Amino acid sequence: MYKLLLILGMLVLYPVWGIATHLVGGEITYECQGYNAADGTYTYNIVLTVYNDCGPANVNNTFFDLEASVGIFESDDDLYENLLISYPGDFDYIDTELNNPCVTSPISACVRKAIYEETIDLDFAEGGYEIVYQRCCRNWSISNVSNAGSTGMTLHAYIPEPEDDICNNSPVFNDLPPAFLCNNYEFELDFSASDADGDSLVYELCTPYWGGSVDFPQPSPPEPPPFSTISWSSGYSATIPFSSVSGISFDAQTAVLTGIPDEVGIFAIAICVSEYRDGVLLSQISRDYQIGIYNCPSVIESVFSEQYYLDICDGLEVEFDNISSNSDEFFWDFGVENMESDTSSELEPSFTFPEPGTYLVTLIAEPGGICADTSYQLYTVNDPLNISFDTPEIDCYPAANFSFSAEGNYSDTATFTWDFGNSTAGSTLENPTNIVFPGSGNYEITLTVESGYCINSFSSDLIIPEEVEAIIVEQTEFCNGLEVTFENASINADEYLWAIGEFGSQYFSTETTPTILFDEEGSYPVTLIAYGDLACPDTASSTIEVYPYMMPYFDLTQEVYCFDGHEVALSAGGTYQEDIAVIEWNFGANATQPFSDQINTSATYSEPGYYPITLTIYENNCEKNYTQTVEIHPNPTAEFTILDSNGCKPLSVQFINLSEAWTDMSYEWDFGNGAFSLQESPMTTYAYSGFYYPTLSISTSEGCIGEDSYTLEWPIHVYPLPQANFTVEPNVVDILTPIVYVTDFSLSAIDVFYEITNGDTIGSPNFDYTFRDAGQWQITQTVWNEYGCTDKVTGGVIVKGFLFFMPNAFTPNGDGHNDVLLPEYTGILTYSIEVYDRWGQIAFSSDNPANGWDGNNAQDGVYNYIVKLTDLTKTPYHFTGSITLVR
Repeated sequence: MYKLLLILGMLVLYPVWGIATHLVGGEITYECQGYNAADGTYTYNIVLTVYNDCGPANVNNTFFDLEASVGIFESDDDLYENLLISYPGDFDYIDTELNNPCVTSPISACVRKAIYEETIDLDFAEGGYEIVYQRCCRNWSISNVSNAGSTGMTLHAYIPEPEDDICNNSPVFNDLPPAFLCNNYEFELDFSASDADGDSLVYELCTPYWGGSVDFPQPSPPEPPPFSTISWSSGYSATIPFSSVSGISFDAQTAVLTGIPDEVGIFAIAICVSEYRDGVLLSQISRDYQIGIYNCPSVIESVFSEQYYLDICDGLEVEFDNISSNSDEFFWDFGVENMESDTSSELEPSFTFPEPGTYLVTLIAEPGGICADTSYQLYTVNDPLNISFDTPEIDCYPAANFSFSAEGNYSDTATFTWDFGNSTAGSTLENPTNIVFPGSGNYEITLTVESGYCINSFSSDLIIPEEVEAIIVEQTEFCNGLEVTFENASINADEYLWAIGEFGSQYFSTETTPTILFDEEGSYPVTLIAYGDLACPDTASSTIEVYPYMMPYFDLTQEVYCFDGHEVALSAGGTYQEDIAVIEWNFGANATQPFSDQINTSATYSEPGYYPITLTIYENNCEKNYTQTVEIHPNPTAEFTILDSNGCKPLSVQFINLSEAWTDMSYEWDFGNGAFSLQESPMTTYAYSGFYYPTLSISTSEGCIGEDSYTLEWPIHVYPLPQANFTVEPNVVDILTPIVYVTDFSLSAIDVFYEITNGDTIGSPNFDYTFRDAGQWQITQTVWNEYGCTDKVTGGVIVKGFLFFMPNAFTPNGDGHNDVLLPEYTGILTYSIEVYDRWGQIAFSSDNPANGWDGNNAQDGVYNYIVKLTDLTKTPYHFTGSITLVR
């Protein structure tokens, strides 16, 4: 139960901070401060040192516990006492300065320590005591511990029973642990300790103990011995906490740890110190700690660019790119054996190697200095590899095959790779032959040669032209006369030769589409030879028929016909031979007679529209058409409608034009009220009651020219208005006798209704009315006649005077009765109040009579007030008085 209560208390004490994942380590020691004769106890000072890191980005966002729980266990592992040691309130940073002047500290290295101290009296009735501290958790980033982020630590020390009243002091480490080590740099760490009693000390690298958990990160009290050790990650142990290029050495007598680390990371480590007196083991303490190994930037760094693999065959001269840092002096050795002049002290030298080969180039930055740095690179040089080939010539394509021949300064052992573009296969021969391409096109031929260390490519285009095809477009026109134009659809040709007619009387032309004027009609053979660049020519043959010129034509006597009484007269004209030509008219399906074969004819149609008329003439196996479209428009028709045909005056009427014509129309409106308009769909207002018959007249000036008119079949009826009128007696009254009498004098009204500006309404024609407030009021009369037409008139009433009353006491005690000081008033235009306490200080003020005083935490007593107001006639008034505030 005792332990359970402590754990519950711990959970209450640390509800938010429970888990810390920034533990770096710690140690626990003790110092005997003397014997207490009064009770036979010994006093010990317990010192707990805890290390943690500074958190992400070196900001101080990690924490030390507000209390550290240190358990004191008897020899039978029973809890003697649980010390709750308070956080001292400050901490120290671990020094990150380096003794090596040739490197700089990594920014991420930051470790802090806090020391918790407390004294305790021990009676040693049951033997010695084990002091224990446990905490979770370590950093997830620790490399050599399995599940490091959920693994805690246990710090402990044994206090032996005093001998001959002499109590023991534990060893104390001499130096602070390092904040970090630099990767690939030799280190020497001193973990030695001092013992105030002069006892012998023996050191060893040991495995840290596990303690605490994710669920209970701060056990209070901690668990008693025995303790469990952490689980090392594969490849690590107590004596191999991290990798070292030459191994890690630890001296058990001096506690000096040395080595050269060769990996970067965070690593847990523990140093155990055993205390012997006269050959007998008295006690043991340990330091649990983590070592951060970082890549520490060198103060001086020698670096130069690696050779790009494509530069190997750029020749024997090489330009070097120096990217070293923090150095002004350099020494280059270009690695030529048996040559003393292959050096340079320039920043970025250029060097010509004596012959092709591979050389080890050395760069020393700040030569002769204590922080000199050296870097090495292998450079290979060769003479440039130059290759080429000639593109085959083409005389007349399609050709059967092609041959290629490589040229260049390659060696006898060189290898060849030919890529012929879209051909079916490449070649690895030096001089490939019988290369067949699938067809015309632009082929990029590429030869790649590897000779020794060098590789180079050469490309050239082989243009294989398209095959030429001669094509004469088939004749489709036969009666265009003796002048004939020949259509050419040849493919991939740029030169032509036409031969037309029988041998000996041929017409010749080199034009692409020649035009030939024949002497007479007849049949003529045609031959076309097409030529293309680098391609073989092609020939095409045909026959044409030549007839006299034929072209039908007819005129329309009018551009537009009006439908009423129309008849389209037609006469076949144009060029043709009347004695052999066949005439055919097509008037369309809507014609009363769709067809005719007469030279002179006419056409009529069943309805308005646009109708194509086609004249076709057949002659000498030729057929020619001519088409014109006749326009038959409907006669213009006037018509309109209106939205509102009756209403109260003044009545605005919108006219909607429904007239029809196929061309633009002119409009003339007579509204019957003396008003006129030329708009398409106008609006007019009838100001007087009565009946009106409006008329619309339309006309067209093009297309089917005509005119028409339309008068509305029913009248527009404009209703008369009633006349509102009433009297108010008297129209000026006092607030004390605010009664007026209203009398109706309206004309032609069947219903009367009154509205007063205070919101009241009255439905009687004559009435008396009492006003409740002073002010200027309006009475509006609205009347209706039998047509629903209305009229309004407004009269005014002035109610003079005002009323004002201020209570002389109020009780702001929150009981809902008389809690707020509010005046009663009527007829007020402006208002302000100031309430003063007995010292003349303003306790309350307002310019709104509806905003009362709630006491405002004021003391009980008598308060004076000043009220300033104006009535509705803007006459000012002042009131003063006193108010008693009682709670």
